[in-house]
Amino acid sequence: MSRWKRTFARSLYGLSAPVLILLFATVPLDAAVAAGEHHAEIRGNITVWAKNYRQPAKDVPVVLTDSRGATDVSYTDVKGDYRFLVHAPGTYTLSILYKSYCPVHRPRFSMLGGDSIKFDFDLLLCIFPESFNHTQSTGIVPYQEETITAANGNEALVAYGGKTNGELESHYENMKIPGSPDVQLPVTIRFERYTIQGDSASLDRQTKSLRITGRIYFADGGERLSYEGSCLVLKLEQSNPQPHPCIP
Repeated sequence: MSRWKRTFARSLYGLSAPVLILLFATVPLDAAVAAGEHHAEIRGNITVWAKNYRQPAKDVPVVLTDSRGATDVSYTDVKGDYRFLVHAPGTYTLSILYKSYCPVHRPRFSMLGGDSIKFDFDLLLCIFPESFNHTQSTGIVPYQEETITAANGNEALVAYGGKTNGELESHYENMKIPGSPDVQLPVTIRFERYTIQGDSASLDRQTKSLRITGRIYFADGGERLSYEGSCLVLKLEQSNPQPHPCIP
């Protein structure tokens, strides 16, 4: 672990988890546990939001896709937990397509032998029952995703509730929960193993710099942690993008 990551980790303190993943397929993933092979673990928790309550999501299919396009599926248990044991090294993506909830994705990330990483997700309704007709009729979509390709070829995924485009920048707003106006979920950026969440985010479309501001949470393939500062930047034009504190 680099000195910056050690310093950064010491500036964080613990919290819990929220949300997010490419298309459902049925080809079996070549990730069988075989003697002598190196393996790694991918796990996480999924919750669903409806009106003003949140609960574990049981029997949700989580789809893991490897670099060849082969897939495997793990169904969440009663606690909303899922788990994969995969061949490593390798690159993978995650996706969830479940009932009336908005599809969510985790773009490409790398695994090494012996790794154990954790990605959690929140699911929001995209197709509303009759009690939400007023929300549907206004055209509100609570969860949207946008991908931005970094200089190293990997994609950053921005999960957001609303977006406005300026002349040079795009601005992303947090997610409102239909039927519960007082509850909001943060803008979420997923890049490689990083998950960064904040009250809002902006993209400089010329430099491909993503800036996340407000109450910030950070994870590097593990538990979600709160960050003492109020701004992080991810410079996607760099050859090895990593989140850094914003320079005033």
